[in-house]
Amino acid sequence: MALKVYREYRGTFELVGEFERADPVNETFAYDEGYLERDDAAALSASLPLRHEPYASNEFSAFFSGMLPEGPVRHELSMRFQIPQSDYLSMLERLGDECVGALRFLGDEKSSYDPGYRPLQDEDFEALSKAEVFEIANDMQDSRLSLAGAQSKPGWFLPRGKDAKKAGSGDWMLPLGSAPSTHIVKIASTKHPDLPFNELICMTAASAAGLEIARSEASDTIPGAFFSERYDRIWSNEPPSMSGFDVPLRLHQEDFCQAVGWPSYMKYETRPDSCYMALCGRLIREQSSNVIADTQMFARQVMVDYALGNCDSHLKNHSFLYSPSWREKRLAPAYDIVCTTIMGYDHNLGIDIGDHRVIDGVTPEDFEFMSQDLHLPLKMIKNIAAEVAEEVSAQLAELASATGDLGRVALKIQTDSVERMRVLEQFSA
Repeated sequence: MALKVYREYRGTFELVGEFERADPVNETFAYDEGYLERDDAAALSASLPLRHEPYASNEFSAFFSGMLPEGPVRHELSMRFQIPQSDYLSMLERLGDECVGALRFLGDEKSSYDPGYRPLQDEDFEALSKAEVFEIANDMQDSRLSLAGAQSKPGWFLPRGKDAKKAGSGDWMLPLGSAPSTHIVKIASTKHPDLPFNELICMTAASAAGLEIARSEASDTIPGAFFSERYDRIWSNEPPSMSGFDVPLRLHQEDFCQAVGWPSYMKYETRPDSCYMALCGRLIREQSSNVIADTQMFARQVMVDYALGNCDSHLKNHSFLYSPSWREKRLAPAYDIVCTTIMGYDHNLGIDIGDHRVIDGVTPEDFEFMSQDLHLPLKMIKNIAAEVAEEVSAQLAELASATGDLGRVALKIQTDSVERMRVLEQFSA
């Protein structure tokens, strides 16, 4: 296998390193010697620091495998490509033109994929809502796009200046080859018809509570469609063009699982002797370019997730976002915030709070442990809790007064959150 890794740096792709596979078992990844000599060379991850010695597969697999989708979409792609789900390098060879962050993977098939965009039509949205996994796999295969995570979500392109909320199906485009996407799209399915409203409500409440979030909107023109603007894409003053469109630049990112070198199946805290909260605090202290601000923001996100009943906040839902120069890292905006407690899932938290894994068992005393785990003053933690409880409660009350599905779902979340708000208020008193 000849598979090379490139990074987008200030609008151009630069060779970073290459994989060598003597056989399916013996694989290595090595940074390119020319790249290592550059003054602006940067590691791809905290788990893969710059070095001349090649990395063995047990050292790099967590980072690179973590760039692929999980669950049913990964299974569907595996069946199409006729390769095992565990063969993540072969998958990246087929899907690695457009990934989370700023990396691109090129193998022997690179010449057959030219960058560009294909307009999407009403039937594309209809097909996606009826056969979600199959159609998302189609999009990923056609666009050579890989987005990490268990949730089904293709990446699409919206020309600069158009409003995602008001854009019709004819405005959206499917990126092809190395063409960048601008938005993550989620379409309501028959299994979870309220999901777009749920996420819109939760993201709106999270923003009101002071959390930096990925800009998200429910479509006014496409029923059941929900769009999140990609925060790992930025517009420059003089953007490059592709197929007649201005296109954004890519920013690199790594999630917390990748940063510690853990595979995706370890994203949930399950062991009684572990402490993911302390792990996250240590990661931020070691990696962030603004430790105090990012630690406070992480504490705020934990409390927002708790208040809203988001039990699916795990290590892959927290990330570092790199600066355009690759010299600085900051906590990435929050994403994928939904009230899972009204969706029929179990109530186990992705990251334990104090001594409790089940969200319904969390007590005011459990939040005191956050002060120790995150190395923040207890008074500061209490102040954050008070702000979160006040602002989330107020936002849910406002949204619950709306008419239609939005108000109906907001009322469900508001009712579900009453006891958790009481816990936060008791802790902050």
